[in-house]
Parts: sequence; C-alpha cells; structure tokens
Amino acid sequence: EPSPGERPEWLLGLAFAEANKDRYLTLARLARLPGIVWSLWGAWLIGKWARELFGSAAGCLATALWCFDPTVIAFAQAVTPDVPASVAGLTAMYVFWRYLREPTWRLAAFAGLVLGIAELTKFTLLVLYAIIAWPLAVSLVRKAMRRERKAGTSSTSTTGAHFALMVAISLVVLPAGYGFQGMGRPLGELDLFSRALSQPRELLRRWPGTGLLTENLPLPLPRDYVQGIDLQYRDFEAGFPSYLFGEWRHRGWWYYYLVALAVKVPIGTLALLLWGVGRWLLRPETVPEEAGLCLVLTPFLILFLVSAQTGFNHHMRYVLPALPFLFVLAGGPLASVGRLRSLVRVLVALLLGATALSSVRVHPHQLSYFNEAIGGPAHGDRVLVDSNIDWGQDLSHLKQWIDERPEEGPISLAFYHILDPKTFGIDYVLPPVGPSGTFRDDVAYQSTLGPRSGTFAVSVNHLRGSVFPAPDGRGGYHWSGRGHFEYFQKFQPIARAGHSINIYRIDAEEAEAVRRSMGLPPALDSP
Repeated sequence: EPSPGERPEWLLGLAFAEANKDRYLTLARLARLPGIVWSLWGAWLIGKWARELFGSAAGCLATALWCFDPTVIAFAQAVTPDVPASVAGLTAMYVFWRYLREPTWRLAAFAGLVLGIAELTKFTLLVLYAIIAWPLAVSLVRKAMRRERKAGTSSTSTTGAHFALMVAISLVVLPAGYGFQGMGRPLGELDLFSRALSQPRELLRRWPGTGLLTENLPLPLPRDYVQGIDLQYRDFEAGFPSYLFGEWRHRGWWYYYLVALAVKVPIGTLALLLWGVGRWLLRPETVPEEAGLCLVLTPFLILFLVSAQTGFNHHMRYVLPALPFLFVLAGGPLASVGRLRSLVRVLVALLLGATALSSVRVHPHQLSYFNEAIGGPAHGDRVLVDSNIDWGQDLSHLKQWIDERPEEGPISLAFYHILDPKTFGIDYVLPPVGPSGTFRDDVAYQSTLGPRSGTFAVSVNHLRGSVFPAPDGRGGYHWSGRGHFEYFQKFQPIARAGHSINIYRIDAEEAEAVRRSMGLPPALDSP
C-alpha cells in the first residue's frame, strides 16, 4: 500500500531485481511473452477489418504495416501498456462498428464488454466513450428527423438503450479488473493532488448545501483507478524537462508527437497513411460512413488528447494506440478500380517494400529506429531522446563488446536505467562529470572533472543531458543532468552498443586538448 501521492514502482522494481538477480533475465523474458500474443492479435484484426472494407489485398497491406512498424515491434516486447492498449482499443472499436452495422442487444452487450477491457489497459482510451457517443448521436438525430421506423431497424429509444447498456457493462468490467477495491468509499476520504481533480471537489464543498453531499458521495470507480488518473494529471501540471531538436525546456510542445511520428514511422508507411486518409477526405463515399467515423475520429482524438498534455513530452509510444486505425485506412487505395488499378498496386508495393527494408535494416534495435529523413538511428538523438531511442535496452550488446575486448581494461559507464549493470556482470565506475556551468572556481576541484583519458560508455540520453539517476558502480546513484556528460559530444565514438550507447576511447592528449578548449586546468592524472 503506497502512501498517497507516491510512485512506488521504481523502488519495487529495484527490490525485485535485487531479490531475483540470478534469474532476473528469465523472469523478464517470461513477462514479455504476452506482448507477442497482443501483437499477433493486432496483426490479425487489422487485416480482418481492412479486408472487410477494401478487399483481401488491403488486408494484407494493413497487416504488413503493423508487422513491419519498428515502434510496434519494440513495444510488443516491452512490459508497457502501449501495444495492449493499441490492440484493445482497436478491438473495442471494431466490435462497435459491427454493432453499428447490425444494432442488436447481443452486439451492444459484447461491445460494452470489450470496451471495459480496453479501458483497463490505458487511461488514454477514455476517449473511446466520446467516440462511441458520436455515431450514436448522429444515428439518433437522423431517426428523429425522419420520424419513421423501417423493418429491421431499431428505434431511437432502442438505440439509446443499447448505448446505456454498453456503458453500463463497461463500467462493471472496469472495476472488476481492480477487484472492486476502494469502490463505495466516501469521496471526501480520497487523496487528490492534481488541480484537475481536486479543484472541482473543492468548489462543490464550498457550494451552499453540497458540502456534506460531496464528502459522503460514494466513489463510483476503484480508488486506484481514480488516483492513477490524478497522479498522471499531477505530473503533467508540474511539468518536466522535455527535449526536441537539441533543445531542452521545462514542459513540452503541442506539435511534439507530430514530429515524433514524422521521424519514427518509416517513410513508406507515412506515404501510405497520408494516401489512405487523403483518399477518405477527398472521396468519403469510398469508406462506409460508420467505418470512416471509427477509423478517422479515433486516431484524431487520441492524438489531440495526448498533444494537449504539454506538461512534458517524453515518449512517442503514447500515440501508438492511434496507429492501428490508420493502418486499416491505408488499405483503402488498393480498393481502386479502373485504369489506374495496376499503377496503384505497383506504387503500394514499392512503398511497402521501402517500409520493410527500412525496418529490417535496423533489426534488432527497433526501439532506436528513426527513418531516413533525419539520417536514420545514428542521428536520432539530435531530434528525440528518452524511450524514443534509449531505455537501457542495449546493455547486453555493451557486455558483449566488453567481453570480446578484455585488453580495454576497466570501463567507465553512464547508463540510462535504474538497474545496476553489475547485476548483469558488468564491472564499471561512473565517468567523471564535466563542468555544468556552475562548477566551483577551484583549480583542485576542476582538475578532477572530465574529460579524462580512458574507455567510456555513455547512454545517448546522458550524452544529451537528460536528468536521470545513473548507477555509480558503488551501489548508489548519481543524478545526471545537463552539463554532466555532454562533454562527450566533443569526441568521436569508436563504437556503439546498439544505437543507444556510445563507446569512447580517449587518450590523455585528446582529453587535455578538449579541457583547454573548455577552460579547464590539466586533469589530476595527466602526465
């Protein structure tokens, strides 16, 4: 039971790793296996929906776009909710689309069940409630305007009842996933830390005659679910340093995720997505109306919701749930008929081939993937950092490099992760920090700063100045920040572990030349 407002997962993760260090990699591998099931289900469903709308060729194309997407491959093997949320959200909207085509009580109940499961995967999917309300509202208005009932169609009252059933069932499945813990407790007992949730409660408390009602109002959702949303909002309101195109600033940019999509999605896929969406915009009749609403409105609202949270921008994976819908829509051009059909198929094949080649070339380092528009993964850290390129995933490649070169001797490592590399058999010390702009005017102290001679491995997040604890090799942590390891940008790496850890071999002469350029005295160990 964490204290109110705590984020205990970091300490729990460290304790788990320490308690299971002899079998940690085995346990991590087992924990990642469900991601394969989610990914395969997503591939099948994307192909099925595209095939039903545009034909078998479109189904194959949509499936291939999912299977070759580097971000999907990267996070299908990570224990995060992003791929499960992407697939669950797509499943919920597919079942809802089937309901719109055949509005029955059975399908309405099934849509509510799947919607509830989707809501258990990620808070972002709360937008699905707004999305399912929109087509139903359109349907109700049309029926009210026509004031007629045709055989085999549902009345406005029945449609409204179906919608109520969907929401009701989903709001039973959601708390069931939490074991109904904390439901029914007085709202006044709930600890809230974000302005978004606490201010409305305070306003109700002050409103005449509502204070007692607000305090004793039973909580209709699980306590942890509400507090999870509250803590997420608190983080966005507080803001964190964010990085884009080499610039650090507190809080983020509204266009961050548009840039991330532009550089993290293969160019061939981007062209196919734009083609599919553009075809729908120019000729909306080519896509059944209900499907168009589901396939376009859903990714648009997801992208809008995530982009509106500018407290910080760190992870392109936040918009991953939008991609499956666009992949389905990308199959639309293959439904073209007439004289241009052969040309369309050739262009689609070329674009899909470009996507496949781009993705395969970076294997098995899909987490660090960047497309050719910015020069590939070798230049990715000039645009984005954090989980977009470096989440500590290349430690095994670094260990392999060290094991193959015992003559290198001890290595200094600035690793971007809370897990100690010694758990995986890497012996290291922390590199000397560099001048951060506020270092002491003390020659003796300055002589201990970097750069220094030796062999170093530096995660690109630390290279770019990310503020994050770096294991120090002595059982503790150093809070890395801007200026601490950025001086390594002045040196050329001799190798890379994957695309996220640069390896440097710096001799004394090189170190002293850079020190002089930085206005530092000779290093403490210089000859």
